[in-house]
Amino acid sequence: VCKRAVEEVWNIAEHMREVAPYHKVGEDEFNELTLNICDPDTDEGEWVSMQDIEQAKKGASIKLKQEEYMGECRRECRTIEKACTAVFDEYREDLAELLWK
Repeated sequence: VCKRAVEEVWNIAEHMREVAPYHKVGEDEFNELTLNICDPDTDEGEWVSMQDIEQAKKGASIKLKQEEYMGECRRECRTIEKACTAVFDEYREDLAELLWK
């Protein structure tokens, strides 16, 4: 989940730079991005509702599978949101600062 979330943050940050005047984005915008990236109810976090959790067999590790369409956010979606939030709460400010530099 962490790797997928960081990939999504990076892609959104690149897009933000492309459309920003002089290709400069403020630190506050990156803070907002890292705040919303795990929330499936925001534009930045809609990637969460496009994930499916798969497990090959009982006891095996779980994997995220990218779905083609956004689904309704239920148990799997909320599980991904919680895992993402747990990681990002600790490193949110550091990541926003690194994106800004």
